[in-house]
Amino acid sequence: MSSPRVARVLDTLFGLSCVIGLYDAQWMATGFGAPLRGWLIFVALAVAIGAWVWRRRAQGRAPVLLLLGAVLLGILLSDGPLLLPLVLVAILVAVLDLGLLAGAAFITVTILGLAAVMLLAHDVPAISIVAQCLGLVLMFGFGIAYASLVREVEVARAAHEAATARLDETNARLHAANDRLRAAAATERDLVLAQERARSARELHDGLGHRLTVVTMSLDFAERMRERDPGRAWAEVRAARETTAEAMREMRLWVRALHPVDVGDLTDVAAFDAIAESFRGTGLDVRVEVSGAPRELPAPVSLLCHRAVQEGLTNALRHAAASRVVIAVDLAPDELRLTLSDNGIGGPAGGLAEGFGLRSLRERAEALDGGASVETAEGRGTALSIRVPLPPAEASATAAPVHHGDAGATPAETGATASAAAPVHHRDAGATPAETGATASAAAPVHHGDAGAPAPDVARPEGVASARGVRA
Repeated sequence: MSSPRVARVLDTLFGLSCVIGLYDAQWMATGFGAPLRGWLIFVALAVAIGAWVWRRRAQGRAPVLLLLGAVLLGILLSDGPLLLPLVLVAILVAVLDLGLLAGAAFITVTILGLAAVMLLAHDVPAISIVAQCLGLVLMFGFGIAYASLVREVEVARAAHEAATARLDETNARLHAANDRLRAAAATERDLVLAQERARSARELHDGLGHRLTVVTMSLDFAERMRERDPGRAWAEVRAARETTAEAMREMRLWVRALHPVDVGDLTDVAAFDAIAESFRGTGLDVRVEVSGAPRELPAPVSLLCHRAVQEGLTNALRHAAASRVVIAVDLAPDELRLTLSDNGIGGPAGGLAEGFGLRSLRERAEALDGGASVETAEGRGTALSIRVPLPPAEASATAAPVHHGDAGATPAETGATASAAAPVHHRDAGATPAETGATASAAAPVHHGDAGAPAPDVARPEGVASARGVRA
């Protein structure tokens, strides 16, 4: 079936052709003096109109064949050219509904029938019949060529509509899949947070809780023994003080590991030294070694490197039992290489399985056409490496101001959720963030300015040396 626009055009052409045909039938029945032929033309036109209505309401070959038969009968009964427009409309319908061969067959039958009528009924000379038939072939040829063009347009339109429908269906499935993925990611984040809280509660209970219990017992014992054995009582007080000092040191480690370092608007390697300085107060020896010409880093690269440094130092402090970490920054003209190497306990000989934190860093690095990897060995420490391509220095120098939190960005884009910033763990192979990471407050190790909130105005820590130098 044709498109609504083509159908309306065909209806108009068919109606006008039928009006002309009715005039021809009336002329045949009265003015020409052939009433029987005139009435037969009336009947043929009535059948053609009925077939046309049938065709518009139902698909199939039968109404089209009935229409072609009625038009053929009318043109054979007529002695003039007034029914030729109706024949052209019939050719259009035959090609559109039945195909090019059907249209060609209808033209052939029509021309042969007219030639037979002219030869047998009107005794027209053969040369005149040939000339008129050639004229009809030429005229009907234009009609069938136009019908073929319309058919191709209709086929292309139908194919386009089908492709559009398939595309819409595919888009709907993709949207549904994205919704399911977002729901699964949200569920996974909630699970990670719950596991982190449970693990942190266990560690606090087993570590600080145990020490505080020991302090309480020591003080209770000292209170009972202060009259009978003052020496033992004071010894317990001193033990309680030492235990309290150990608990304070452990609490500082927890606070340092869980508290994000804000580097303000620093977008070059100086931010790495700022993060390193915040960890040096824990007793961890952190050195920053920079090679290459210092430059301002693009915002996504800066954000990725800040998180890698924060997470690497956090894991070296809490899990790797490391005393020294070297942050090596290699600034090539077209690439940045960042490596955090510690002297901690390392991991199994087969290397660490990719946990949630490393996967998050790797995915972010790959999104920037870079990569992330971890190398480790038992007793020989761990090395976290980040490789990211850099734009030419001229392009970065003329770039727009860099913001560490894109306004309007979602947590998944800024890495502020626990699942996006779960630390890379140096101790438990294949561990999830719940097994080796920080609590919910550590899920976003570096706050570079949350979306929709003003970025904190934090100056570089006093006494922090140039990032190009080597800090002891």
